[in-house]
Amino acid sequence: MFITVLHADNEQTLFNIHCKISVLLDSIKSHCHCEYEEEIDLVDENAELKNLLEQRDEYASQALREREEYALVSVRRCEDSSQPLYTLLLQDQAPLHSTFIAKLRNKEGSRALGIQPQRKRTKRKSTLPQPQ
Repeated sequence: MFITVLHADNEQTLFNIHCKISVLLDSIKSHCHCEYEEEIDLVDENAELKNLLEQRDEYASQALREREEYALVSVRRCEDSSQPLYTLLLQDQAPLHSTFIAKLRNKEGSRALGIQPQRKRTKRKSTLPQPQ
């Protein structure tokens, strides 16, 4: 049971979804070069946000469909707004992601959520604690 997560500049990574969502999110952060403190979520090609942060104690296999592609999004909570800001963590010009981004642009849900492709993202070293 796995999913494909699209991220960064033309990258895709497989993840096992037979685990708790909190474990999956930590694994995604580590493998996709996200900061440990950064809040992330996934969105499918129909612009449906998976709201994984609200289901951390559930199994990922209940919230996600196996063998599906999901795009990584950053979740930023603004103090002056009740709605979080979602940033798609894909390069806009990446050939691998172009079809996925085109589908998102055509969906009303992506505009309603405020999901926008990120123009430029530099790889960051993960700050997850390393096993001893």
